[in-house]
Amino acid sequence: MYESLHRLALAAVFGVGMATLVGLNQVSGHALADQHRQVMLALVAAALMLAPWLRQLRWPAIAAALASKTALLALFWSEAGVAALGTSLAELVQVLALLAAGVVLLLEARIEARWDGVLPLRQEG
Repeated sequence: MYESLHRLALAAVFGVGMATLVGLNQVSGHALADQHRQVMLALVAAALMLAPWLRQLRWPAIAAALASKTALLALFWSEAGVAALGTSLAELVQVLALLAAGVVLLLEARIEARWDGVLPLRQEG
């Protein structure tokens, strides 16, 4: 695909990883569940930040980040409804950025598979 679009998608993945890492400071609490959440978010952030350089890590990192961030959004919205939109706006932007990056990387992978001869160019009947 276009090189600039590919780089923008990888930058978005890295940026969401950085935002997740910065967001760890906002989680306060000494309960075991809060500490577990911090560790899991740190692992997701590390995977997202390494994903631009480690091709095998891209899809698992994007999938794990989307799962954790959409679950958090679902909890926000089920708890406070539309009133929580302001507090969860950063998470919503991160989810949308990950979805856009995933679409770009998926289209790029399909084009590369066609180029390599793995996928046919047209259906043969």
